[in-house]
Amino acid sequence: MISQQVIDTKGKIRVLKCVICHNETKRKPQIIQLGIDFCIICPECIKKFTRKDMEFMYNMFSAFGGYFGQLKDTKKSIYEVIKYLTKEFKIQKERITLKSDIRLLHKAFLYGIAPNQIIQGLHLVEQI
Repeated sequence: MISQQVIDTKGKIRVLKCVICHNETKRKPQIIQLGIDFCIICPECIKKFTRKDMEFMYNMFSAFGGYFGQLKDTKKSIYEVIKYLTKEFKIQKERITLKSDIRLLHKAFLYGIAPNQIIQGLHLVEQI
């Protein structure tokens, strides 16, 4: 029955998308268990993120929608996006932790900022 889900009526393989970044996974996608679900992950996301980060982002996107890099703008740097997010969510110096604000984390993921870059960027913005 699984093959019926993957192969359409014409016999062509459907495009599989990574659950983290929504890029087409044409070469060597992996099926990884994130929480209780089995998900298709592209090789780029596997290299880029730890399993814990992927599970956290998957749960965040399942709850609030979107995908990693959905709002990414090539004209803006990560620093500019983090500076914008700190103003938008009124992040204070004493509140800068990874668990501080779920909305901030979700928005940062939508802009294509990895979990490890968020904390580093917030500390950088704080210093300037």
